[in-house]
Amino acid sequence: MSQTKGMYQPFEAGEIDTPRTPTKILISKIMLEEILKQQNISVSLTGEQLTDFANCLLVGAKAIYETKKAPEQYLTRKQTAEMLQCDLSTLWRWDKENYLNPIEVGGKRRYKLSEINQILRKETAL
Repeated sequence: MSQTKGMYQPFEAGEIDTPRTPTKILISKIMLEEILKQQNISVSLTGEQLTDFANCLLVGAKAIYETKKAPEQYLTRKQTAEMLQCDLSTLWRWDKENYLNPIEVGGKRRYKLSEINQILRKETAL
């Protein structure tokens, strides 16, 4: 993509670390808007440029996803034991082993649903 008449001012969209070298991706916001208006577009990229562009998209999508995460949910000891199919004494032992630590809210123990799901994903991966 070439700049026409020097009218496009690039802005820094982010820095991507690739296995080869850190690469700064520069995109012209105005140029991108103009390209999106076109019906037929031809673009030539090297493999490295395509990889860097794909990484830039992934970083941006991850950032959007993380900002739109649902608020953390907390489960009781009983709910956690049922979900993990274990005994309450196992939850106590896991707390002592720092495997699954509860938080205390008003003297009551609660477990983060995200940490429980993480344990379940590890178990299914085995």
